[in-house]
Amino acid sequence: MLRALAVLLAACALLAGAAAYGWTQRIAIAEWWLQRRVAQMGIAPASLDVTSVGVAGATVESIALGAPDAPDLTAARVEVEWSWPGLREGRFDALRIEGVRVRAAVDAENRLSLGALDPLLAGEGALDATPVLPAPEIALEDAQLRISTPKGVAEGTLAGALHEEGDGIGGTFTLRASGGGLRVQGALDVAGTLAAPAFRASLEPEGEGPITGRIDVRGALAQADGARSFQATAALRDVAVALGALRVAGIHGTVALAGPPLHTPPAQLLSFARVDAGVALTNGLVSFALRRDGTLAIERISLAFAGGELYAENVRIDPSQQRLPVTLRAKALDLAVLLGQVSLPGLRGSGRLDGELPVVRDGDQLVVTGGILRNADAGTIQYEPSDSVRSLAESRPADLGLAVEAFEDFHYEVLEARVDGDLAGEMVIGLRVRGVNPDFQDGRPVDLNLNLEAHVADLVRAGASSYRVPQVIEERLRAFSEGK
Repeated sequence: MLRALAVLLAACALLAGAAAYGWTQRIAIAEWWLQRRVAQMGIAPASLDVTSVGVAGATVESIALGAPDAPDLTAARVEVEWSWPGLREGRFDALRIEGVRVRAAVDAENRLSLGALDPLLAGEGALDATPVLPAPEIALEDAQLRISTPKGVAEGTLAGALHEEGDGIGGTFTLRASGGGLRVQGALDVAGTLAAPAFRASLEPEGEGPITGRIDVRGALAQADGARSFQATAALRDVAVALGALRVAGIHGTVALAGPPLHTPPAQLLSFARVDAGVALTNGLVSFALRRDGTLAIERISLAFAGGELYAENVRIDPSQQRLPVTLRAKALDLAVLLGQVSLPGLRGSGRLDGELPVVRDGDQLVVTGGILRNADAGTIQYEPSDSVRSLAESRPADLGLAVEAFEDFHYEVLEARVDGDLAGEMVIGLRVRGVNPDFQDGRPVDLNLNLEAHVADLVRAGASSYRVPQVIEERLRAFSEGK
């Protein structure tokens, strides 16, 4: 009996000694366990310092994952709170993470890499079939993400909290992002599940960047067969964009997005109050799709011009190309508005013109070559010459005098205008008309040709003042706001 008691006491002493030794070595044991856990996820190399371990939690500092000289993830400090019931479930009670820095890269084929953390993207590090938060409450302070792309570097900061909400998650964050000369700030709300989180963000550009206005985004992330994807809808309200010589203002509408790679379904619709690419055009409406290869397919774009419409269909835009040919079709242009811009005071007219204007964008220039406009129906041209022109006409009765007299009240049946030149500068219009002046040579039919100069860029200096968002765009924005 005494011998058995002695053995029991020795065993208890041994266990107590082991426990005491384990407690004194708890920091080293915790570091060993964490290193092993990270290695199980396929992430290497890794370094960290466990600075405290107690019955209610621990603190880990100086975390670095990836190459020591350029780690792909670092964290200044992680505070963990736990309880025995939580640990039995394999979870913590709360996490607080400070000073996170993540480096990522996107290649020319839009593939995302997190360096040493790539096993997480590939699913190799997934330890559970159904992912759950490591703690019911997670606070994130001063997290920064830097993404290198073939077109430059984008950076973002994030701060906020994530928590369990029923069978899913919820969270609110503030964010800032910059890239390509653009800086934005806003709020991000997260919901759904950890496997397929949904998000909603409200963004406002900061400073004097290339984009101003308000952009709201709603979407969700998903994962299938080891590949991650997203779908989202962006709502644009009174957005303005400046890209080189191109200025677009008053943009409204919703755009459905998906990726990677970033693309849209067909028939995305945006309206805009004004576009200025050397010459200003107003009241625009564009239907488009962004393709997976990065090209923009313009299904149809229409703009108000000279009391009528300019439109183009089936245009493909490759951002890498400087030279872009587009054929603009003209519909019901007001001759009175067009003649108001020619360098011949006293010339006015009536009627509507249709036709085509082949335009080539070459750098910052928009040049029309071989444009042709023709009358849709009969109209009139009246010319009231100045005293100097009238005196000159009297001195040349055989040519200029006849033309001035005929154009005092000319009723045309055929009008053809050939248009060439820089839309932002001076254009040459070759005008050919056939018709009669009832008071000229007893109404004899005449065929006249004129070469005129016009400054088309002056046509719409104040054209955006009466702009109104189209009803179809207002309906789509309303549906977005209602969560439809």
